Amino acid sequence: MKFDRLIALFPCESLEDFDLGRKEDDAEELLSAWSALWHPALLAGQDDIPSWLPPSTPPPDPSGCLVVVPDCCEPSLSTQWPAEAEAAGACLLRGMKHRDRMLAAALERLGPDAPAVDGDLAADFLALGYCHLQVELINRKSRYMSNLDESSFRVSALAAARAAVDGDSADARDQIQAAFDRLHEAREYFHPLEIRLLDLTLLAPTTLGAALLDRLPTCPTNLLVSGEVIDRMAQDEPRTLEALQKALEDGTVELIGGEYGEVPLPLLGPEAVNLNLARGLAAYEEHLGHRPVVFGRRRFGLTPVLPRILHRRGFTAAFHCTLDDGRFPVANQSRIKWEGFDSTTIDSLACVPLDAGRASSFLQLADKLGDAMDLDQTPTVVFAHWPGGSSRWYDDLRRIAAYSSVLGKFSTISAYFEQTSFAGQQARNNPDDYRAPYLVQEAAAGRRDPISRWVRYFARRAKLDAYQTLRTMETCVAGGRKQKGEEGGEKRENEQLALAIEDTRDGDESDGPPLDDRLDKLLDESLAGFTRSIAGDSDSTQRGILAVNPCSFRQRLRNVEVPAMGFAWIGGGDSSAAPPVAKEKKRRLLPRKKEPPLAEPNVLRNEFFEIRFDPQTGAIRSISDYRSRDPRLAQQIALRLPRGGRPGDETNYSIMAADRISVTSAGPVLGEIVCRGRLMDRDGRRLAGFKQTTRAWRGSRVIELLIELDVDRLPGPNPWDSYYAVRFAWKDETLCLYRSANMANVPTELTRIESPQFLDLRRDRLRTTLLCGGLPYHRRFGLRKLDTLLIVQGETARSFRLGIGIDVPHPTAAATGFLSPPLELPDQPPPPSPTGWLFHLDCRNVLATHWEPLTLHELLENDENSRGLTAPGGFRVRLLETDGCGVRLGLRCLRSVSSARILNVGDAPPDELSVEGDRIEVPIGPHQWIEVEARFLWDRLPTCPTCR
Repeated sequence: MKFDRLIALFPCESLEDFDLGRKEDDAEELLSAWSALWHPALLAGQDDIPSWLPPSTPPPDPSGCLVVVPDCCEPSLSTQWPAEAEAAGACLLRGMKHRDRMLAAALERLGPDAPAVDGDLAADFLALGYCHLQVELINRKSRYMSNLDESSFRVSALAAARAAVDGDSADARDQIQAAFDRLHEAREYFHPLEIRLLDLTLLAPTTLGAALLDRLPTCPTNLLVSGEVIDRMAQDEPRTLEALQKALEDGTVELIGGEYGEVPLPLLGPEAVNLNLARGLAAYEEHLGHRPVVFGRRRFGLTPVLPRILHRRGFTAAFHCTLDDGRFPVANQSRIKWEGFDSTTIDSLACVPLDAGRASSFLQLADKLGDAMDLDQTPTVVFAHWPGGSSRWYDDLRRIAAYSSVLGKFSTISAYFEQTSFAGQQARNNPDDYRAPYLVQEAAAGRRDPISRWVRYFARRAKLDAYQTLRTMETCVAGGRKQKGEEGGEKRENEQLALAIEDTRDGDESDGPPLDDRLDKLLDESLAGFTRSIAGDSDSTQRGILAVNPCSFRQRLRNVEVPAMGFAWIGGGDSSAAPPVAKEKKRRLLPRKKEPPLAEPNVLRNEFFEIRFDPQTGAIRSISDYRSRDPRLAQQIALRLPRGGRPGDETNYSIMAADRISVTSAGPVLGEIVCRGRLMDRDGRRLAGFKQTTRAWRGSRVIELLIELDVDRLPGPNPWDSYYAVRFAWKDETLCLYRSANMANVPTELTRIESPQFLDLRRDRLRTTLLCGGLPYHRRFGLRKLDTLLIVQGETARSFRLGIGIDVPHPTAAATGFLSPPLELPDQPPPPSPTGWLFHLDCRNVLATHWEPLTLHELLENDENSRGLTAPGGFRVRLLETDGCGVRLGLRCLRSVSSARILNVGDAPPDELSVEGDRIEVPIGPHQWIEVEARFLWDRLPTCPTCR
């Protein structure tokens, strides 16, 4: 039978009030109901194009009509009308969700004489119907009117349908093109802007097969893929890898990515971030011969440290959006300049993608495009999907784009940045604007040790840093001659160690103990090697402890101050460190007052602070300094079991009960108090046993807390609401809270804080710093309380170490020193000088994050006389400003320096630095991370015996 009219019912009285924010099933039905009517076999026998009506006013004379009734319109439809319409000879399509079923039912009613139409050509008609609806919605919702030349559009659409059923595909496509041109003119009348469409195909190890292989030859595609997935593709899917290589060469596919694995970047230091990018880029180059120049990732992990590191690694742009949980700032422009900690900017696409697999994304497309064209200088829509996971409506959009750019034009992301311009919006976002979901995700996945894995990671990373620094110090002192290629082998070994540390953090901890043993062995060997390099020819029988400091700031070991990048020899009886001469003279003029012990019952002290314990609970009742005398901080251990009410109510926590508080060391160097007890609920039932050891070293501003828990009751499933924690409270509500973010010292107002290094409470010149020791998760309540999480569900660790710093001037340095392993070698003869340093930084807010020695052969690689020569030729060091204060740093060395320079990105020339003797002046801006290369001054080139 031939239909007289083609009608779809829409749940609205006019397109202006059509609610597009509908459920997924409703969206699928509505789009299917409308576009199915545009099949050429249905359209060819019509005098007009399909129309829509509200269910409240269906056609009064439905005889001969094909009416599609979506389920969402049924409640508004008269209960008698369907039966009356069918009795009058109407064809009603009801209870059908998908377009294929609607088409099959409608074409069946045409009978055996229904014309056969090429399937690909018919799909173009369905896309034309979808495009017509979107253009009408865009214009009517934003301008309350349509500017479509309906007569010309109708003529072209019907002519195309008749040509299609007659078998004239070329003429049909010409008429379809004319119809699309009319739609483009209608849209451009109100919105004369070019819309950019970006396809974002997500790859994972499970999506590398046929679905991806079939999709690669189609229109411009951007693959969001990590180096780890490329490795897996090369191993398991060589055919897909070959097809991807060809698509990259043809320019139809572009890579977005850069990292090897999508690791939790906000919790890492810049060295680890840089290492992950270097490893990822190497994987791309090895398998594809191409590397991404646009950074992106699917899992949350954006952080303001990235722009600088991406710039160093040769990236030209970034995708400022992630596709899982977590929060990140969204701009009202698609193209922005993303500004990092150090004011480095990188072009970025800040457009939240639509899910290409959901019909609701395409029902709402008119709203998205209308808003983009009204607000965005470069209207952009990104569609994200897995290979083979896009919907039929995305296929329609691709067909539309092949005919016309009425709804947008697809392009690769590099072409997007080349063809668009910066709109003037520069985004410098606070680190608090990026809120990670890591703890919740790990708990939901049932991962083992969601907290202590970070403690182990930072401990291993500190050992590796110490080892590499000691090797640099040894080489710069002693130099030496090695076999050809050995220097490169040691560098590769260091890289493999660093990668092993990264892998054990996110992988199987079964590799952890062997890695720890290897790190300890290397650290012992490097410490012994450095000790030999500074040893003199002394025949002294005196023996002592050689303490070595691998950090770029001074530290106290055994109550002796060890210079930065230096050493101190502690002889017998020196561990108590004699007081300065000036202080001793002053004491002679005044009556000598006996100093109190460092520890006595319920009191622990040194020259900087005093700690008082509660004898009933064993908690720290107060920590006060001798200047202000006010209590700064209180501390206790608790299990949080929420009982309702306000989150910060004390009833949500267990109660401490001390069984024994004992003084285990009263001085003169170390004061130590050990408290043993129980954690009980409000009904007196034991929840856990605890042991807290509190230490105060003479001359140190850091209080050390060692906590052991014997857990009877495990926390609940919500890791942010049920946990064992160290609780801190302070009196002053005006204190400002700072935290570490990629080793930067930044203010925070978050209630759920991720900071593995430190938290700093400040007011004026008073600072109380919580040294976290790798414990990353903290929860703040109000203005005066904070919980540092120790045990959540899935956590197996029961021993923890934290620190509390009193007026430490630079918290990042204090936190780094707290993590650094103590390097002491007993039974050592005195060196020529009892103390000394090799390198010195005169600004404590600048840290050295990496040291690397340079031999003369490396610096003079074109000089045949230097072949095989490993005398110390210089060094490379990466420096990080941590407090947001630019300085002119003085870097002093153990030898005179001939030249120094800051290494820049790629082929950019280095910046030469001012050198005077052994001092290098290094300008470094707020939060900058730079690499400096220095060359030692040699009067003459040392002779290499193998080259004589």
